[in-house]
Amino acid sequence: MSITPGAIAFFRSKNWSWTLGKVDSLDPKDTYTCTGTGVTSGTPIETCNKLKADDVFVIQNQSLIDEIPDDLLLLTLLHDSTLMHALNVRYYQDTIYTYIGPIVVAINPFKYTIPHYMDTKMPDYLAEGEVIKKNKPHSWAVAHNTYYEMLKRKQNQCVLVSGESGAGKTEAVKIVMKYLGAVSSLTGTEAQKQGSADTGRKLMMASPILEGFGNAKTVRNDNSSRFGKFVKVQFDKDGYMKGAHTTKYLLEKSRIVTAAEGERCYHAFYLLSQGKDAKKYGINQPSEYRFINSGNCIKIDGVDDGADYQECLDSMTGVGMTEDEKDQVWATVAGVMNLLTLNFQPDGEYSKIDGGTSKYLDKAVELWQVDGAVLGKELVSTTREARGDVFTKCHTVPQAVDSRDALCKATYDELFGWLVDKLNTTTAVESSDFFIGLLDIFGFEHFQLNSFEQLCINLANETLQHHYNTYIFNKDMDECRAEGVDVTMIEFPDNTPCLKLITDKMGIIALLDEQCALGKGTDEAFLADVVNNHAKHPFFEKKTLAKTSFIIKHYAGDVSYEVAHFLEKNKDTLKDDMKLIMRASKSPFIAGLLPEPVEKSGKKITVGGFFKAQLFSLMDIINSTNPHWIRCIKPHPAKKPLMWHGVSVFNQLSSSGVIGTVKVRKAGFPIRIYHDDFIKRFRMLKPGPIDEPKHKCEEICNETLKATEFFSRKFFQVGSARVFLKNEAYFALEDAINGAAGKYIEVITKWSRMWAASIIAKEIDFGKNKEAILANIKLTLQLQAEESKKRREIMEEEEGDLAAAITGQTQMVEHGKRQMILGDESKEWQYMVTTFEKKKEELIIWRRNKIEQQNKEFAEQRQAATTEEEEAREIWTADEDRLWNLIFNMANSEQYARDKCREDEKRGRNNVMEQELDDWAEIVVDLNQSYNESKALESARLADEWKNLLEGVHTVQAERKAEWLAQQKYKYDSRRREMAERRRMEHMSETPPRGTVTEERLAFERRPKMEREKANNKVSAEADKQVEKMRARKEALIGTDMARQKKIEKLRQEAIAEEKKRWMHGKEGIYKHDALSQRLSPNERTPLHTHSNPPPSHLFSQAQRSTSEEILACRLPDAASPEWGAGSPSGSPTHQSYHEGPYSPETEPLFSPVRTRSAAGMDLNGNPVNPMSPQPNPISPPRLGAYAASTKSGQM
Repeated sequence: MSITPGAIAFFRSKNWSWTLGKVDSLDPKDTYTCTGTGVTSGTPIETCNKLKADDVFVIQNQSLIDEIPDDLLLLTLLHDSTLMHALNVRYYQDTIYTYIGPIVVAINPFKYTIPHYMDTKMPDYLAEGEVIKKNKPHSWAVAHNTYYEMLKRKQNQCVLVSGESGAGKTEAVKIVMKYLGAVSSLTGTEAQKQGSADTGRKLMMASPILEGFGNAKTVRNDNSSRFGKFVKVQFDKDGYMKGAHTTKYLLEKSRIVTAAEGERCYHAFYLLSQGKDAKKYGINQPSEYRFINSGNCIKIDGVDDGADYQECLDSMTGVGMTEDEKDQVWATVAGVMNLLTLNFQPDGEYSKIDGGTSKYLDKAVELWQVDGAVLGKELVSTTREARGDVFTKCHTVPQAVDSRDALCKATYDELFGWLVDKLNTTTAVESSDFFIGLLDIFGFEHFQLNSFEQLCINLANETLQHHYNTYIFNKDMDECRAEGVDVTMIEFPDNTPCLKLITDKMGIIALLDEQCALGKGTDEAFLADVVNNHAKHPFFEKKTLAKTSFIIKHYAGDVSYEVAHFLEKNKDTLKDDMKLIMRASKSPFIAGLLPEPVEKSGKKITVGGFFKAQLFSLMDIINSTNPHWIRCIKPHPAKKPLMWHGVSVFNQLSSSGVIGTVKVRKAGFPIRIYHDDFIKRFRMLKPGPIDEPKHKCEEICNETLKATEFFSRKFFQVGSARVFLKNEAYFALEDAINGAAGKYIEVITKWSRMWAASIIAKEIDFGKNKEAILANIKLTLQLQAEESKKRREIMEEEEGDLAAAITGQTQMVEHGKRQMILGDESKEWQYMVTTFEKKKEELIIWRRNKIEQQNKEFAEQRQAATTEEEEAREIWTADEDRLWNLIFNMANSEQYARDKCREDEKRGRNNVMEQELDDWAEIVVDLNQSYNESKALESARLADEWKNLLEGVHTVQAERKAEWLAQQKYKYDSRRREMAERRRMEHMSETPPRGTVTEERLAFERRPKMEREKANNKVSAEADKQVEKMRARKEALIGTDMARQKKIEKLRQEAIAEEKKRWMHGKEGIYKHDALSQRLSPNERTPLHTHSNPPPSHLFSQAQRSTSEEILACRLPDAASPEWGAGSPSGSPTHQSYHEGPYSPETEPLFSPVRTRSAAGMDLNGNPVNPMSPQPNPISPPRLGAYAASTKSGQM
């Protein structure tokens, strides 16, 4: 499509997004300069230059600018610019709801007095049938269609509501819930109506509780929901509302401990500090608590936190919470407030509790009823156990703060979960026939600094967008097929690779969980793993200068994520000891909040893994329903009416998937014109009679596009009712009609000249006959005046005669009356007077009856209106009661969902363990088979040499082990006998028999306390000396083995040289080993090297040696090595089984899952090691994942 100066077009503006204007000029570098005219005024508002062709969208048919349908997919020109223009015009017309296919776009007007959206208009929607046809787009229409589709299809439905903070998501959900309560109560028994009213009342009472504990003030919204929720509104088989169940998703934990500038933490902290019960829980002024003032915004204009606290208390009572439960809830909040005010100060290299703030710890301990000494100790230190030894690690000040914050976050999060569960027990029912799900989910987020929370939120939106794209594309293709259009060539805009990048087996979340499982995993190592695995992924990018971030190319735009604190936010940073302290509380409520610690042998659930499982479960529910969408848009950051910020609106439309709808439609045929409109527009391209509209459209398209590159079914097709066109074909038709119009210019010019000539000729003829024409006009006017005069005379005569007749008749009546008075009994006059009076009376009676009848009708109408008003009031009263019941019953089977989640998790964990065991068994079998094949090819001489060598090695190992065990047993027995003798002597000398008091005992008790302590210290000193002797003896034992180690090291070097020589001359063994590496590769058996290459260097690396070197390797692995068991706190191997006795190639496979121990006293670097230290087998079952990872990176 050519862009010429002077053309009317939309162009992309940095300040206004797409702006309507005109093209001013074409710049030398093939860029354009455009000037905008705005939407409602014709004055220029902005001039943009250096615009590319993609930034300009020409409107060749200017009448299409005024196209503003209720469904914007019906726009003839479907483009981002025309869509933005239509939304802008509708917004300034106070039309805030718009259809875009199945989506309802709701623009927050920030005013609540728009007449056609008031509740008084709801009956108009309720009065329609199964589908809204007459009324305007509205959230009511979505709820209406959703409800009747549920009844008609007997299928569950869901309404997905999304948008950024302040766009009106929560209000949209409330509007839908209110309408569902009204439409479901149009019919039904009184019991059903009363039950629905109770449900609605409870749901309304639940709202202040959820908002008080889950909402907070942000810079975008004073009451922003900081969690996602999915509400199942439950119905019976007749479509009557029974209850509701609520599920929460990803509460923003960081807002518990801090808030950004201009924002607040959760409302609950401010409600309690300003409420009437603040002193009851020991809460002082809010300014005393540093964390709730971190955003410098304690007060919100127009909000009374004290009144909101009372409303929240009343709601708790309304939903059935006991006084003790309410007290425990607020005590928990008060404990969090006090503990977060506790400070720490340096104590050398470590930390200690600040004495000036220790009172807050005491108050928190009192509120939570826990052991204060133990809690204070765990805040500044960590106690661990390794190999039977217990040691304490002191915290630095930042570590102590992290420990405090982790406890507060976990406690508040579990408290919020408890509240949701409590509401569900009140509002939800155990079973229902159908449900309508309402999803109020956080919108796509892209900030200057994006972290782990944004990754989870954007993953949810990416998943929902994939579901939406799939549904809309299939529906659009069904529409094309219904008109006989071939859609086999249309490609689907799929974001599945982006989802796999995050959620796949080796995706970002899986790599993050793997780093969290390691004892020494770091954010930097996680980033390195992500880059190594996904550097070439089309939806992934890592910039060279960005050392701590990576980019994901989401459907709504590229987002850069900073990896700092990713591991901390993903794993459960709360120590198990902290959980045990809270679970030991004397308060049953506090003791039941935090879950039991996970056993060390069990796999801990990470935040990302749990959210991913929740998301997949949610998508399973959504995929089983028929979906509907509401996209909420905030028109301007100022949050004021009639203000429009184009860039912000366009970004929201992109992140909510609305622009994606246009992309999906563009993937098919975005321009669809009915046959009659198409012929009216393009008939001049093919003049002639119209026998059949479809055939005429085909002729126009074929004749016009035949000479272009768009003559293909891929660019245009004619359906049974419409013409389906891509943009390229439509613009080609527009160019053709502009060219064809030149053929008719000459004809039009001739006709215009002929018309002008005829006008001139008439003017000349009038000039010649002017006088005669004027004379005729004067004569005509004179005759008309005379005719009017005669008409007036005749009318005057007729009026005089009529007046005389009336006067005569009146005189006759009067005379008759006089004659009757005078006694004249003339029958004629009497008859006339009687008749006149009778007629008069009849007229009076008729008028009286008429008036009475009208009064009666008016009275009946008033009565009917009064009755209708009373019925309407009864209906709305019942609707209001049912709405209360709906709002309180929307939440019951959360516990069931949790139990199911735990069962699924347990089942999945068992399946993974079984699969790992099966994989390990298969690997062992393959290794043994590979070795047996290679062993069959070896000569008898080499087999004998190996046998003798290995027997010698194991003999030395057995001797050294027996010697070391004997020494250890002797030391242990000696020490045990010595300690037993000492205890016996002390018992005999100091402890009298039970029930008696000897003189020795009394003397001992009379001894001063210092002497008794001195005696005890002496015994402890002797025990310490014995321990030191044992350590020295152990070091001497290791030192005496150096000579033997050197001798075995020489044998090992010779064996390694022989092994390398055999591998260099025996290529068949290399190929078998290569095949083995392929079987162990996690990337679907991708070969690591070709047979044409020389033997890989990793066969002889220090990490993994060949067959002989694995047996002879005498090394102690580093604690950070992946060969050590990650589940052991001390870094020791998870399995410590030993291979006893000499090795026999005929009886045992060379690759055995049994661990070996070092036969020499030095590792590969010549460093001495403990001869009895268990050496981990590089292919043992617990480290299968690490082994697979090493093979992938080139090491076996």
